[in-house]
Amino acid sequence: MAVQTLFNSLPASIPVASLVVLFLAIHYYSWYRYKKVETKRKTPDHLAKSKGDRLGSRHISSKQAGKYQMTMGLRKSTLEDWLYVDDNYTKEHEVKRALMESRRDKIIRCLPGSKGACEETLELVVGFLLSKYPERFNYSTNTIRGGCVRIVDTGETFRLSKDTSSDGFPSLETASRLAMEDFNILTKSSEGQHILQASATCFPVGWSVEERIGWPIQKLHGKVPLWQHKLHHPVEHFLSRIPRAMIMERSTYFVQVTQSHEGIADILCQLQPLEYKAKPTNPEQILIRRERQVFRRLMRSKAVLFTVKTSIEPLTQVSMTELRSFVREAQGWPDDVARYRGRDCWAECVSRYYDTMMANGDEDTISDTTSEE
Repeated sequence: MAVQTLFNSLPASIPVASLVVLFLAIHYYSWYRYKKVETKRKTPDHLAKSKGDRLGSRHISSKQAGKYQMTMGLRKSTLEDWLYVDDNYTKEHEVKRALMESRRDKIIRCLPGSKGACEETLELVVGFLLSKYPERFNYSTNTIRGGCVRIVDTGETFRLSKDTSSDGFPSLETASRLAMEDFNILTKSSEGQHILQASATCFPVGWSVEERIGWPIQKLHGKVPLWQHKLHHPVEHFLSRIPRAMIMERSTYFVQVTQSHEGIADILCQLQPLEYKAKPTNPEQILIRRERQVFRRLMRSKAVLFTVKTSIEPLTQVSMTELRSFVREAQGWPDDVARYRGRDCWAECVSRYYDTMMANGDEDTISDTTSEE
């Protein structure tokens, strides 16, 4: 329609041949613009981003250098938005299954006394998934085996029986296998500190459940710069006062450098600190790893359930708006924050990629391709 309008507005004296040339030039430019963006944004299958990946995840906001502030960044959420199932479900479900077999002791632990909270968690997960995603999950009853949940996409069936062990191991494992999120249960000690009582964390960043199970919140964040001074008391205060009917969430992100030999399981399950990776030689090795973290109070056990939905996005797929904000934010990190986030490892490569994109005038094309999300 736009091309037809253009032709109708031209003087009648212009030769037909000239009009044909003009039409071909417009057509070629449109094709070139499309191919340029398509080529630049090609992503390996195991890093393909689903349409729902950014839902609830942290967009990198525009911050000026030197203005870094550490805050909890909490916002209210709703029960309807507690968990998400996106296009990467089957792929990540298979990764979780493999990790449960190969790294089980490192990613899932439940301390004695966590059984009730783990069973309650499984009940909530099953009820939520059956209600929100009935096309993906089916429920059936059997007089001998009890209730079962079937994952439609994989055909797997999980029995929903009462946990017979002294802890909540089977219950929390089943919840983790059914959902895309990682699950952490925090209970308050007699000293007033919240303790990691149970965890099924298949996609950690620089830590393992095997090491940190039973740790108080203060120790869990011991290596995070400024956390003890800025957030320790506000976090404990918040966890102690989460209302039963309220869900709160926050988002954060990390920069992750990948190596050619790493598969999707190695990328998602990061047991070693990210800043110890070798320096990247090209921007395709760099991922933006986003976490959507949700907090809610369990009604019966009164424990705090802390879930984490992880999504990964290649740096080359990030919109120019976010890329610019990310570069500015990283420049404003204090030295200790920069060391913790591994800036010395990837900063040169990111800066070089950013300068190249700016020099090529690609801001509009990158922003256009992500605006629909």
